[in-house]
Amino acid sequence: MKTIYFLLLTALLAVGTAACSKEDNGGGAAGDGFGKVNMAFSLESEPGIRAIPRSTAMPTTSWNGNIKDMLILFVEDGTVKDARSILPVPVSGDMAAKHFALTNIKASATGKTYDVYVIANSQQSDIRAEKATGGSWDVNSCVGSPVTGLLMKLAVNTAFTPQGAAEAGSTGYLESAEVFVAKKTGVRILADQTNDLTAAPFRLTRIISMLRVRIDQSKNGNNVVDFTHADAGFRIRRATVSANPLGTLVRGGIKDVLYTKGAFHDAEPASGYSGGTILNPDRHITLWKDIRMFPGGSVATGSEKFDIVLTGKAPAGYVPMGHTTGLAAAADVAWTAAVSTAVNPNYILEINLTLERKGIWLEDPANPGIPEVGQYGNADVNIELVPWAGIVSEDIPV
Repeated sequence: MKTIYFLLLTALLAVGTAACSKEDNGGGAAGDGFGKVNMAFSLESEPGIRAIPRSTAMPTTSWNGNIKDMLILFVEDGTVKDARSILPVPVSGDMAAKHFALTNIKASATGKTYDVYVIANSQQSDIRAEKATGGSWDVNSCVGSPVTGLLMKLAVNTAFTPQGAAEAGSTGYLESAEVFVAKKTGVRILADQTNDLTAAPFRLTRIISMLRVRIDQSKNGNNVVDFTHADAGFRIRRATVSANPLGTLVRGGIKDVLYTKGAFHDAEPASGYSGGTILNPDRHITLWKDIRMFPGGSVATGSEKFDIVLTGKAPAGYVPMGHTTGLAAAADVAWTAAVSTAVNPNYILEINLTLERKGIWLEDPANPGIPEVGQYGNADVNIELVPWAGIVSEDIPV
């Protein structure tokens, strides 16, 4: 509305100036000339506050709920000189600091200090621990390698099948394991001595992020689309595909797709989350899904923005976008959007998808498959950043 007021004011000033002019305009009497007015008008989209309140429920963090494996790397001048596994991992249901004593750590031959990394969940099936030079790595094979070359990559999702020309040659990936990393510099290991590091704990912090998808399907007859169906799904194109212990990311391209298939949730989480809510029925937010991912995205760089595709099962009779007749049988329909917000490690990027228009028929004989990149405008995306749950603290005498 400020635009209207400014232009109206400009127009009034222009009219006033013309009325006070002493020049002859158009041959009439002095002061009787004519002026031009440029005006613009707009309508308020709707009364009140449009933004959807963010959710408040956070995934809980505990040793037995989140930590599956732990490695400790002793790095000198960027190269892993020694490594240890923590076996067994702690199994308590809290976040209390845990103490470990490690013996026979190789001391620096030149008296240099170590950078010490603690890495959790790098050895799980939903992450690929691969060296930049090829081959996998673990507590044994990482010794002698540059720490920057110890990559944690998204694992391939064998359930992913490219659909249409837009996805030709694409690779689908699973959600990331919940990777945590802690680091200390200047750690000195001396022969036959114990370095007590318990005064300042290693603080394990997620290097992954999470995308929280919330859906409002109340508009334009989209309430009949079933997102609790087993065929419902969500794609994140341009997914970040790997990270190393330093948190250095490798961003993917449009052919790198983090793919999840299965029902969205239509009720609040029963366990595994802190107090609070995710759904907001008063604002028609009735479905949600949390997806683990590596950080990434962009506010302004199109080639780095997450490109998302939401799919659901539409019933017979549903009229997809661009059509005038209903579906002869139930079929998958999709909505696409670009996410213009980046997400940092240990943060949840919450997107509220308001389905303003009908879905695109994925089996449309005239244009089958997932829509091409850039065919947006059919989803109203409201985005907020929400801080994740707390950080696990850990004391490790080395």
